[in-house]
Amino acid sequence: MYAFHPPRQGRVLPVLLLGAAGVLSGCRPAEVKLLPVHGKVLVGDKPVKEGTVSFRPDGARGNMSPEHPTGVLQDDGSFELLSGGRPGAAPGWYRVLVIADNFKVIEPPPSPVWPRYPEGFLPKPLVNERYLYFKTTDLLVEVVEDPDEGAYVLKLKP
Repeated sequence: MYAFHPPRQGRVLPVLLLGAAGVLSGCRPAEVKLLPVHGKVLVGDKPVKEGTVSFRPDGARGNMSPEHPTGVLQDDGSFELLSGGRPGAAPGWYRVLVIADNFKVIEPPPSPVWPRYPEGFLPKPLVNERYLYFKTTDLLVEVVEDPDEGAYVLKLKP
């Protein structure tokens, strides 16, 4: 016959006390230092007015950051990176993706039967396809404490 034996108070109490001490002391992972990153995206000399810029850590160059800083492109092609809702990016090398197309949300949709959309409705990329993928992008940027003027001006090839 098996009997139920409750855990001894002497074993449970120290574990509970250690857990409470960790919570009360503010024990949590250290936040990564973020550096401000403001830039501009251009194709030739024209700004890319819509889309997003995503900096992906380049582990081959030593950047093991878990964050993927992202910025929304403005009408003048400018952007500011955010990492986890905080402004900036961790120092290190990044491969840069630019996701930009002419897609517009139209309400109500133009046709209740997909895919009969009006001519010119389907999205077309505003940048070369190479900038959509980590393995094909040729944009490499190092985020540093004191960047040179124009360090984050990204000039895309057509």
